[in-house]
Amino acid sequence: MKRPNGLSRRAVVGTGVSLAPAIIVAACAPGASEVPAASSTAPITISFGTDWLAGQRGDIMKQALELFKQKHPHITLQKNDITGEYFTQMTARFVSGTQDDVTIFDGVQFDHFRKLGKFVDLTPMLKAAKVDVNAFTKMDSVYTPDGKRYALPFQLTIGAWYVNKTLFKQEGLALPNENWTWNDMADAARKLTKVDSNQWGLGPALNTNLQVSVLPLILSNNGHHISADLKQTSIMASPSLEVIRWVADRHQRDRTWVPPGVAGVGFTNGNVAMAWGNTASIGSSTAGFVQSLADKFEWDVMPQPKSPTTGKSINTFNEQPYVITTKDKGTAARLDASFAVLQHLSGKDVQMLIAKQRGSTPILKDLVRTSPHMDAPPASMNVLVKSLDNMSDMRFFDGYLEWRDAYAKELIEVWSSKVSADVGAQKANDAGNAVRAGLNRK
Repeated sequence: MKRPNGLSRRAVVGTGVSLAPAIIVAACAPGASEVPAASSTAPITISFGTDWLAGQRGDIMKQALELFKQKHPHITLQKNDITGEYFTQMTARFVSGTQDDVTIFDGVQFDHFRKLGKFVDLTPMLKAAKVDVNAFTKMDSVYTPDGKRYALPFQLTIGAWYVNKTLFKQEGLALPNENWTWNDMADAARKLTKVDSNQWGLGPALNTNLQVSVLPLILSNNGHHISADLKQTSIMASPSLEVIRWVADRHQRDRTWVPPGVAGVGFTNGNVAMAWGNTASIGSSTAGFVQSLADKFEWDVMPQPKSPTTGKSINTFNEQPYVITTKDKGTAARLDASFAVLQHLSGKDVQMLIAKQRGSTPILKDLVRTSPHMDAPPASMNVLVKSLDNMSDMRFFDGYLEWRDAYAKELIEVWSSKVSADVGAQKANDAGNAVRAGLNRK
């Protein structure tokens, strides 16, 4: 999804009346053979919003919708492409009352629209259909408030670190392993960095989205970027501040982490030895790193180093599920048809397509740990599978993007060596709390 740097907190206009979910007579659990509900065989058309439009994701969606048509010939999907800034598009659709019946969504703004009553609670439908939610790898808690469930998973990405094995071999260094701490990473980065040659130990440059770069380090250190009650920014808490200082040392003291503004640097360019990213980059023989780096240099997934203080390595994940939106003139048949779409996209047939292409991570446990998802290259796919057992969500809330960007912009000053770690962390904490206080007053 392409997301804006910020999003207006303008209230979304519309009634958003919740509808009583229809009973699914013949639905099934993820991975099973789907058949149309006996009570919903009359022809029906529903709208379907997706941003899986191009490349391998576009190919997967095309195949997924063709399979759905074969299984549910009575349901016509009016596919509406979501382009540009995703949540700007979504806000406009909700304001105008033209939101799709089924649409993909993201956690950073989910809480905002849920509070406005824009999503159908799937809990009764899941119970009637006997869907085993434990078959899924992860579901961010933002989608399951107060014991309810508003989404079925579809697209999952996991934070990842990648290693340029060719650079390590050139410098005669042992490759990263599961026993590494941040200190081992820092030592290797110093030996791998050659600033005059635009070669860096760590990268890419940090930006305002720290969800798969700095936040996992904070989590591993028993910290978080916001308190559990979502009221206070936690950048100045000891576990978080220790991480900010460590990352600052890589920029200001060692000069081993690519600073903001340096051109011509990137993992795919071959001049970053250890790079943060997520699993969407892996791909297969037709796309992603597997295809684009095949003839450039040797690479792999590397274990995320552990906190030297706690001995832990905790990763983050981001999930974009599909949801059913509320509509004033909705019907039981609309909900039956919409729920069939959600089950199809989270079911084995579609998730197997994702397992093969690896532009995302399968959301079914029995697919993520087996072939073809686990097939090499890269050689160490098992590293990512192991991280599934040690993952944390980002604590999304209404106004998360505005809050995150405010505090992260202050930290950019640290990564740019304009202020010290402690000064920047304090400014970041204050900026985050100022936004949070403002959000509480709205």
